[in-house]
Amino acid sequence: MGKSEQLNRLEREYIDAGLPYVRIKYPIYDSPTGEIINRALRPDSEGNRLEISDEELQWLYAENRRQHEPVLEELLERGDVMCRT
Repeated sequence: MGKSEQLNRLEREYIDAGLPYVRIKYPIYDSPTGEIINRALRPDSEGNRLEISDEELQWLYAENRRQHEPVLEELLERGDVMCRT
């Protein structure tokens, strides 16, 4: 059984038990850095990608997670269970 299937089963158990549950998948594409990451990873309609270095892409991934920290803190304060994919 793979990681995704294990996470799906865990999610079902939490939901069935009525526990607050949030699945988080990085990168968060609807953030400013997520949009840049998306443009670097996926070609546009003309087949072009944003050309950036590996170091720049790594920085964007780290910044993407940092930008999401306030959301994580709010979820923790509420007592939600979070799982990352």
